[in-house]
Amino acid sequence: MRIFAVFIFTLLSTFGFAQKITITGQIIDEPEDQPLPFAQVAIYNTGSESAAIEGTTSDDNGQFSLSIEKQNNLELRVVFIGYATEVIPLNFRNGQNINIGRVFMQVSSGELGAVEVEGERAFMTTNLDKRVFDVSQNIVSEGGTAEDALQNIPSVSVDMDGGVSLRGSSDVTIWINGKPSALIGGDRNAFLDQLPASEIDRIEVITNPSSKYDADGTGGIINIILKKDRKAGTNGSFTSAVGTRNKTNQNLLLNHRQGKLTLGLSYSFNYQEIFRERESDRTNFLGENTFTNSQDFFAQNISRNHVGRFTADYEFDNQNSVGLSIGGGITNRHRFERDDFIFSDINDDIFNEFTRRGERYRMRNTYEIGLSHRKDFKQKGREWTSEFSYSFSNQNEDQFIRQIQDAQFRPGQERDSIYRENFLDDDKNAFLSIQTDYVHPLSENSLFETGAKTIVRTIETSLERQIRDNGDFIRDDRVSNEFKFTEAVHAAYINYQNKWGKLRFQGGVRGEIALTESEQLTLDTAYPFNYANLFPSAFLSYDLGKGTKLQASYTRRINRPSFRTLNPFVDVTDPLNFRRGNPTLVPEYYDSYEVGIEKMTEKHTLTGAVYYRGTNNQITRFRRLLDPGDPLTGGEEGITITSFENLVTARSVGVEGVYILSLGRKLNAQASFNYFYRTLEGENIQADLNNEGQSWNTRGNMNWSPNDRLSFQLSFFYWGPGPTPQGRRLAIYGMDAGAKYDFWNKKASVSLRVSDIFNTRRFRLEIEDEQFVNTFMFNRETQIGFISFTYRFGSQDREDRKRRREEGGRGDGGDDMFEM
Repeated sequence: MRIFAVFIFTLLSTFGFAQKITITGQIIDEPEDQPLPFAQVAIYNTGSESAAIEGTTSDDNGQFSLSIEKQNNLELRVVFIGYATEVIPLNFRNGQNINIGRVFMQVSSGELGAVEVEGERAFMTTNLDKRVFDVSQNIVSEGGTAEDALQNIPSVSVDMDGGVSLRGSSDVTIWINGKPSALIGGDRNAFLDQLPASEIDRIEVITNPSSKYDADGTGGIINIILKKDRKAGTNGSFTSAVGTRNKTNQNLLLNHRQGKLTLGLSYSFNYQEIFRERESDRTNFLGENTFTNSQDFFAQNISRNHVGRFTADYEFDNQNSVGLSIGGGITNRHRFERDDFIFSDINDDIFNEFTRRGERYRMRNTYEIGLSHRKDFKQKGREWTSEFSYSFSNQNEDQFIRQIQDAQFRPGQERDSIYRENFLDDDKNAFLSIQTDYVHPLSENSLFETGAKTIVRTIETSLERQIRDNGDFIRDDRVSNEFKFTEAVHAAYINYQNKWGKLRFQGGVRGEIALTESEQLTLDTAYPFNYANLFPSAFLSYDLGKGTKLQASYTRRINRPSFRTLNPFVDVTDPLNFRRGNPTLVPEYYDSYEVGIEKMTEKHTLTGAVYYRGTNNQITRFRRLLDPGDPLTGGEEGITITSFENLVTARSVGVEGVYILSLGRKLNAQASFNYFYRTLEGENIQADLNNEGQSWNTRGNMNWSPNDRLSFQLSFFYWGPGPTPQGRRLAIYGMDAGAKYDFWNKKASVSLRVSDIFNTRRFRLEIEDEQFVNTFMFNRETQIGFISFTYRFGSQDREDRKRRREEGGRGDGGDDMFEM
């Protein structure tokens, strides 16, 4: 009887149930020759427009796997927004599981088999722990800088001083090509305003970094990837841009590839004259004495920036390659400034008035060198990479100030009405990074990663204030100082990911030991601080089918105090608003939780997320009014000092959404929205120093191309008001527009853009304290027009692409591969 049952079951299995076939492969972005994650892979009846029979999406490495019952007249389609749909006919043979190999996705107009290709690279691609935005085709940043490119990235905001925030948090780590750099140095905002947008290929936004990334930056990581061409032969481009009110950008990119050697060279020159203005009104409550001091500040900056970069990559064989990069920059800035001060009593009668005029000269030199090695093993996906980089910058800044006192308000003074002071500043910044990473696939769906990294940073600053006395300048020892900050962070991590059916998981932990010391050389005091931490992370993704995914993540991060927030000496450049660091600051820690959903179709992408962030010891600026008896004031009233303190806690809960529409080359648009509610608790600093409130921002881009030569782009943003520990920040908004025309068979193009069309991009702040009420307005010139010309030259590398497809693409097994 048992034998009969087995026989019947075997017969039913043979004739009553269809045989399952497993199809695997890897999706590749052809221009970048990189895996393309989250591409939609589905099986259809040949030529059918009905729903897919079976489908999935590619993973982080572009790989996919799906199973289907054996039948005839089927085809596999690969779809990704902005790329041409790939259609591969399937013919069954021998009932064997099949590995299709690498499927290359095209993005430029042309003919690929029987498939018409039309579109540009996708504006956004997503991964488990990051989103990647293509800015190479961004018209509204043509001729501009990295700041202009960042202005159009969802979740990212840039304030009037170039400060970058992500989801409302200003503690953002900025990387260049996947690592920190002294090119950024201590003046990140200045660097972003000098790096040409034409050198940027894409920007990675990592809101919840996994354990394989550095733990620094509670707001997340923004990684700026610079252009690097790997076409055969010699290729390059030249861009020249001219802007309103004496601005110009020149950029040259050269690449040469022959055999196993690839060389790259870039040079950029940036000249700009740009103004800044600031208004401040502060009412001071000093017992029975209530008075107001107003400031009206205007500065004209003239800057010249040279940035160069050389890269070389050599492939010894199919498994080993090395890379070299050398870069540097020279910045020369001259600044003229005027600051008008008016003091009035409770009846608005003026009782004092003076003007400060100043000039600043800044020279900054930066150098960087990097070495890398990559080894690919025979096992697919197994690799070992190592990297070394060292960078150094030196900055000298001299500031000369003359203060003109209105004599009618200072009668009987022995000195004349002109007061002079000089500030001489010298900064040095050295940065060393050594890193190694190893990736080992454990099975078709599981992966193990591990690595180690050491970062050593040394920053030295020397500031001398000189005051004129009887015609000679003497050193003011009260505020002149020398400060040195050293930090060494040693880290190691492990990461594991796996896939069970439609569920993907990635989890890991990073361990770090930090050794830091702040040395106030002038006072011969040191503040050592050593600590160790673990930073776990976890990511889940569930494929609901038909291009829909659910995602969830958790990460823990740290924000370490910078040398500027630690230096205890007082900056008195502004005579009414002093600044001072705090050497007792401790790092802030935050835990981030996020749950999201993503829906992708051939024309639409919609992502949404709900997130929560809890921060302990958040570092914040705190302003207070100095007592006239304080030695720093010289007996003057109405002087504030801003220092840095640790809040008890800060919490944010928010929701974010991004929508992308792609209708081929003709029309595509992106829109994003972010809302959050923030709670701040600072009773440890001052009684009742608590604040809470909501804020939101939205951003949108629309690109329209009436034909294959002409394209237009419109961009807008709105950053709503939000709470600060001592008050609130008011709303800021603006709109940009651009147009681009291609000619000479698309080897050349001319573009026109206007930023901040309605001149509304002003930053406003309100501060309330028991002793004063203060309102600020900051404005940096943002209404700027640019016209730029770009010329591209060299081979288009079509034969090389064809060779790569034939050697490593669909074709490990030739045409027979598609017969199953």
